[in-house]
Amino acid sequence: MRQSDRTLRDPSHTSALTLHQLQSLGTKAGLSPVMTHQYRLESRLQDQVAPENWCALKAMFAEDIAGGQDRLGMGAWEDAERIHFYFPVSIVVWSKSMQEEPRARS
Repeated sequence: MRQSDRTLRDPSHTSALTLHQLQSLGTKAGLSPVMTHQYRLESRLQDQVAPENWCALKAMFAEDIAGGQDRLGMGAWEDAERIHFYFPVSIVVWSKSMQEEPRARS
């Protein structure tokens, strides 16, 4: 994403983990993956954007749609009424070993 695009994000959410990053966190925590599920959650741009960011984001999505390359990675499209896009969602279910790790002796 371009630097100019980042400034339009909601300041409470500046990034999301990729599936690889999420899996790495679990592995580093000593967890074993049980199941991974990915899907795309459809949304409408108008439902996600603050009014002060509407024009800039509408232009950004319109450019992405017109370019036909999905550079935003959100599969955006426009119908007669609205701009739609997909949030990529990854869910990982983990298990933790019930074996207690040996404690270091003092």
